[in-house]
Amino acid sequence: MKGIAPYRLDGQVAVVTGAAGRLGPVWLGCLLEAGARVVALDLERVPVSEALQTLLDDAPNDSLLLHADVLDRTSLERARETAAARFGVPSVLVNNAGIFPRGSFLDLTDDDWNHVQNINVVGGFRCLQMMARELIENDRSGTAVNLSSVAFFRNSARGTHYAASKGAIIGFTRSVSAELAPHGIRVNAIAPGIVDTAQPRDGMTEEQIAAASALVPLGAMATPEEIADVAVFLSSQASRHITGQTLQVNGGTNFS
Repeated sequence: MKGIAPYRLDGQVAVVTGAAGRLGPVWLGCLLEAGARVVALDLERVPVSEALQTLLDDAPNDSLLLHADVLDRTSLERARETAAARFGVPSVLVNNAGIFPRGSFLDLTDDDWNHVQNINVVGGFRCLQMMARELIENDRSGTAVNLSSVAFFRNSARGTHYAASKGAIIGFTRSVSAELAPHGIRVNAIAPGIVDTAQPRDGMTEEQIAAASALVPLGAMATPEEIADVAVFLSSQASRHITGQTLQVNGGTNFS
């Protein structure tokens, strides 16, 4: 259709943090399919899943696995230099790294709280700041997608620290998007609802999961691919006039 840009990322270099996690291989697969070259970042101690290794093996010229810690700026800087030397300056960032430890609010320690905020919020700040600085130095535009959650929009029992971190991501996305817009850098967020991964099964029975799925107006949990497709859209020129927004991908369960 005339005037509608394609959902393609040809010539772009994308970085995915937390790439060895549950959604990581799906992010990489969708980005590779859209034509991007992809840099997968995760901790060295995190095992590489069979799905991720298969993606890397199938696209050796367009993918790269690097070990880095979002809590360690030095390791991120090393990864940035290696990625740039291999593929060029990254212009797409998916801030996927995050944790969701459940716990009672009354039992949380300062360390519990700070650990979640540091990984889920501060890590994303570091990665985006580093990419934005490099893009501006090279007079390049770019995009970033941050991962929030429906947990911010509704009650999230036994996950106060997690919900707070996901709310902070929305505020961060709104604010930083305004600062980076004059440089041609767009920043958006995705707030998934319940997704068909191992995460909802942590502490929930299959019966509870089925009951939660039945409450989704569209009739089912989202698949990981349905979340990743939105990230590709937000990273592509099809969304070229969208920034500072949080897209809820939840099958119609929340409209706040």
